[in-house]
Amino acid sequence: MKQNILFVIHTYNTGGAVSSLRSILHSGLSLRYGFKVFSITRGYDHRKEFLKWDCGCNFLTESYFSDFAGFPIGRKMTALPVKLLKSVSCLREKLQQAIIKYTVRRVEKKVNPSLIIAFQEGVTTEFCSFFRSPNKIAWIHSDNIGVMPVSTDKLQLYLEYRKIVCVSEFTKGNFIFKYPSLKDRVCAIHNIFDQQDIVRKSKQKIDDKRFKTDLYTIITVGRISYIKQLSQLPAVAFKLKNMGAQFRWYIIGGGNEGGEKERLDEELAKYNLNDMFVLLGNKPNPYPYFREADLLVTNSSSEACPMIFNEAKILGLSIVSNNFGSAYEFLNSNEGDIITTTDNMAEVIYLLIAKGKQKKAFRDVSSNSIEKITALIDEFCNPL
Repeated sequence: MKQNILFVIHTYNTGGAVSSLRSILHSGLSLRYGFKVFSITRGYDHRKEFLKWDCGCNFLTESYFSDFAGFPIGRKMTALPVKLLKSVSCLREKLQQAIIKYTVRRVEKKVNPSLIIAFQEGVTTEFCSFFRSPNKIAWIHSDNIGVMPVSTDKLQLYLEYRKIVCVSEFTKGNFIFKYPSLKDRVCAIHNIFDQQDIVRKSKQKIDDKRFKTDLYTIITVGRISYIKQLSQLPAVAFKLKNMGAQFRWYIIGGGNEGGEKERLDEELAKYNLNDMFVLLGNKPNPYPYFREADLLVTNSSSEACPMIFNEAKILGLSIVSNNFGSAYEFLNSNEGDIITTTDNMAEVIYLLIAKGKQKKAFRDVSSNSIEKITALIDEFCNPL
């Protein structure tokens, strides 16, 4: 019988961790181990793609940790008592721990995992620390650790994990700098990609009539958050327009973290770009837009493992990026990738537009990540 490997994530909604986990589940590792997935909150963007491995969602954790997005009215009403108790500050911590402990014991009984992998940081890492098995791995997909202060509580939390995986060498370096005592537990493994699946999905039809490719087509892909710095891009587009460039720029992504959506709307109104700069919202399958676009532009202040770079490479898309730390780990100037600053971005893009529409050849982004993941799991489990 295969040993069960339990992956725990926060939600099935769109994100790099969800895409990476899907690729692992579809890899050859599924022949060696029995994979299971527990999602703390349900999420609806990609849940159907995980039904084969999903081991259920506890309504208590969903009621406590969810923002109610996608909840039917009836479920919102039944979840309301949990939300009301959570709003009482003196009860919040005890309530959270009671819900997590109750849920973890149910999952332990149902799955009997040989290895537990907290596949996202934050709540997921805290949740998995309640499992009684010492065989636990923490997977860090965010570089927030690089900008957060040193925390004794975080150190104690990560001491619960025998291994800590960071998705880039850059993020690994930041983590070790903050918590040097954990150095021997930390390794770096890049996210893996199901390249055939990305190519297949890219061939699906685009049904958003706002998206046109008659002009040079620029896309920026990611949630609307202060980390992505999308509100700085209308100024870049306005500068491009004044330089005489003919283009359309599309933002693919939703959300509103840190008030970034309001700032973005204000900048769009300020520069009056009309249909030259269009917000398309979240797209569960963004790959057809990658296939049709001429350029991917990223303006993040920080990224742990920018998956969109490799997705763009797979689909032959040129890349211009702001100069955040891990960009230098994943982009290659010899292949035409360009790292610049936000201030100089308009000039860089103008030169690319002047060259005209140019598609690159497919770039293979496979790496030894799957071998590293296999070796890591084999440290804890004996394969079938």
